[in-house]
Amino acid sequence: MKPSPSYTKGYPWHNAILILNSFSRVMLGLNIGNEPEQPLVGYHFKVDFIFANPFVNINTRFQKVDGIGKTVKFRESTEGENTVKSRAPEGLELGKLKLVRGLYNDDFLLTWFQMSIVAKRRMPIPLVVSALNEKHLPQQSWIFYNTYPISWQTGGFDAEQSQLILETVEMEYNGYAQVNSGMSGMTGFTPGDILSSLV
Repeated sequence: MKPSPSYTKGYPWHNAILILNSFSRVMLGLNIGNEPEQPLVGYHFKVDFIFANPFVNINTRFQKVDGIGKTVKFRESTEGENTVKSRAPEGLELGKLKLVRGLYNDDFLLTWFQMSIVAKRRMPIPLVVSALNEKHLPQQSWIFYNTYPISWQTGGFDAEQSQLILETVEMEYNGYAQVNSGMSGMTGFTPGDILSSLV
């Protein structure tokens, strides 16, 4: 009898899924009798730009983050005499990360964008968006790989309204991973930890 492909060397992702499912069942069992977990709030978060130089001045107090998402792309083909159409997945289409914040006088983020324009080449870095708990520690984190700016807009000039001048930065990325950083042993990680894991 052949072994199940889920346990063979050629299917590492199947093994990982089985382990994660088992772990989830254990965690659900530990939560029996406790208060149900509440959804994370969207207003308490932070953004970390992982530059090689940790001393660069970057203000990461953003008002809004959008564009986290993946969409499966399908290829359509016609088969048989009845021209029945079938669809097969052929890849992923990633969103564009959009960050909004107030305008600051001195910030390396704008310098990084300007250097990308002058050099006419991408200067990608890792970027982390984290939803925080009441102790200001990450609960869920989205780690973006090879992030680079493609658009920078400044607006909010209006003599009839009292409001901030806003910057909107749009970025592309090659991929991202969502991490449950609220699990035991994972809270309180630093941008340096992420940088060292990517080197």
